[in-house]
Amino acid sequence: MGFFDSLHDWFGSVDVAGQRYTRRRIQALSAEELAQLALQAVEEGNGDATRWVFAALATAAPPPERLLDLVRSARALPADPAVALVGGPLARGAAGSDLQLEAARELLELARWELEAGQGSAARQLIERDLPEVTGGAPASAELAVVLLEAATIADERHWSSAVLVLLDPSRVDPESFSDATQAARASRLIGVASGDLVRLQAALELNPDDPRTHFALGRAHRLRARGARGTPAYEQERTKALEHLEDARTRVDLEDALVVVLLADIASAYDDMLYGDSDDGGDDGGGDE
Repeated sequence: MGFFDSLHDWFGSVDVAGQRYTRRRIQALSAEELAQLALQAVEEGNGDATRWVFAALATAAPPPERLLDLVRSARALPADPAVALVGGPLARGAAGSDLQLEAARELLELARWELEAGQGSAARQLIERDLPEVTGGAPASAELAVVLLEAATIADERHWSSAVLVLLDPSRVDPESFSDATQAARASRLIGVASGDLVRLQAALELNPDDPRTHFALGRAHRLRARGARGTPAYEQERTKALEHLEDARTRVDLEDALVVVLLADIASAYDDMLYGDSDDGGDDGGGDE
């Protein structure tokens, strides 16, 4: 080995379990050896090593059973964004197999694990790019649809609209396939919020008239329509609808809801905007012609 090759191997290397690994050595390992090394790297909190090893592991694509074991074991350790690199291989490997539902649930838990550690980018990759692949392009079963709905709910809370639309794409999830009317309403609401589709939001409201989030979403949608209708006869009608739905949302909030503070703050902000910041003639509350 030449001098410069030795320098490259020295500086371009990582230490795991007391051994030095160059990229070349890592890439030469078998899938099983990579899986074992990956856990050691995560346990040691070695960021460079986990990136190198999980990148190689994603390319090696071990059987989905082995990836499931690896992900479960990794979640018992401090979160590392590199673990998300195997999300895609796991989803694709399990698609259409008996492991499909199990893999989907594990990917969702992996995303939550990353989120709890503040790894938003890794979690979004798992939710928006990897998890949808577990369906293999086929319609999701009722159980799998529930997992996708849970992921879409997380995406909605973080305003990842594109992720909601991918997860609940009609070719993947049919809202009518849910046996629980509340779940069907939530799916319609999430799609409606992400796409601004008033028809879907109204359908969600018919399924669950007391859902404050649906009323809030409708209030927000009508607020946007009011802004676009300034100076036209439709303005007051849209503004009135927005205020009515925002008020309905406020009065229907469940104080036991874990996100009640966030939801009430969002409702108050939107309500104030419609009352004071989005009315004609500098804050007039409408009805100037009466």
